[in-house]
Amino acid sequence: MNAVIVTIGDELLIGQVIDTNSVFIAQELEKIGCKVVEKMAIADTEVAILNAFNIYQNKVDLVVLTGGLGPTKDDVTKKTLVRYFNDTLIRNEEVYLHVKQLIEGIYNRPISAVNAQQADVPSKAHILFNNWGTAPGMLLIEDKTTFVSLPGVPYEMKFLVTERLLPYIKKHFSLQNIYHHTVVTAGVGESLLAEYIADWENNLAVDDITLAYLPDLGSVRLRLTKIGGQYEDVATIVKNHAEELKQLIPQYIISEDESVQLIDVVIERLLDKKATISFAESCTGGLLTQNFAEKEGASRYLKGGAVTYATE
Repeated sequence: MNAVIVTIGDELLIGQVIDTNSVFIAQELEKIGCKVVEKMAIADTEVAILNAFNIYQNKVDLVVLTGGLGPTKDDVTKKTLVRYFNDTLIRNEEVYLHVKQLIEGIYNRPISAVNAQQADVPSKAHILFNNWGTAPGMLLIEDKTTFVSLPGVPYEMKFLVTERLLPYIKKHFSLQNIYHHTVVTAGVGESLLAEYIADWENNLAVDDITLAYLPDLGSVRLRLTKIGGQYEDVATIVKNHAEELKQLIPQYIISEDESVQLIDVVIERLLDKKATISFAESCTGGLLTQNFAEKEGASRYLKGGAVTYATE
């Protein structure tokens, strides 16, 4: 199953707001075996949204849109859905009662016509009820593609993805296992690392495993991925290749935890050896000492440091 994520909003395009929604959605889809093949950020206009629909129609199984579902005039997603699916808006009573309760019960004011319009949804839509806000999620199907529109408010979007969208996908789609295994290296650059492991990397194709290089400051993460098959079998195959890599370049591998930071590895080594560390810093202004000091249990290995900026 392939999916595309479309984020809607001018604020994303000009960098006023950092897009965290697509990151969360991609991670959650990946967990259940839905492969995200592309992301797109577009303006909050009817033309841009229709263009995205036309690009991905029948090209992927699922298109997830987030943003553009507020009560203000610049939010046009719902109107565009009606136009694209040749539909009309109807008032969903369950959503209306929910919006009315939120406005009158929590905000202690009468519901306005603008607020009430949040309950107007395309008649063909399957409603993803939003317990955390006024804008419901909407799911519509056109030929081979399912389109899902979610509000852009992060906590509302997250609720709808985990509690509404993922259960729907699991029920209505055929999913494959996607298994990732990450090996973290340090002390070697990406290009030199690629030379060292070239033969090993070529052998991954035998088991349909792909390899991604994820360089960062001071380290390179190697992510092995295999799609399909029974989870346990796939995991075993991938881990066997990871073991071969560990035998090939043991001096550069620091962890198989993709979230690990180099400082965590250094601290672990210090504790294992019952060793201590201190710093003499200049241009870093004490930053190294601070980074180690803010870790829990720092007194077991950190002696302190001196910040001596002037040469004399």
